[in-house]
Amino acid sequence: MLHIFDFDGTLADTDAYWNDLADVCLYKMGIAKTLHQKEDLYPMSLAQSAAYFEDLYDISAADFRKILKEELALRYKNAEPIGKYLSMAKELAEKGEKCCVATAGIAELAREVLKRFGAESYFLFITDADEIGCAKGDAAFFKKVMAKTGDNEARVYDSAYTGGFMDILQN
Repeated sequence: MLHIFDFDGTLADTDAYWNDLADVCLYKMGIAKTLHQKEDLYPMSLAQSAAYFEDLYDISAADFRKILKEELALRYKNAEPIGKYLSMAKELAEKGEKCCVATAGIAELAREVLKRFGAESYFLFITDADEIGCAKGDAAFFKKVMAKTGDNEARVYDSAYTGGFMDILQN
């Protein structure tokens, strides 16, 4: 069985970092008045949201992603761990259980934070929606994560999608 942990809001207390992130990035690109609704972004991967903004505001998706990554990296420097799930991941890893991180954010930045927490070694891999190829809200997301290890069963620890409880998925 694979144990899949979310990053933002589950392993790290970073949910609030995302509240105004898109608007701040757009402002840095010279767009002060926004036309989008935050709720529109929730089901999207970062690649999808960048393409959405490219179409909506006639901006470069690549430039938007670059600014977003820079801004998020600055915010993550202040990230604090959420001990409950980090402790759980540590215990599972020490028992030889397979654990990974699957985030809607940026895997590279999550890895840096987990390294700072001393927790990177608990996880076989750290991946994100863009690497997986679909948004986290897509029904295929967790199944594609499971396919990376060949597991037919997984437990998901994700405050956004499970309310902090564990779901068991079967492939």
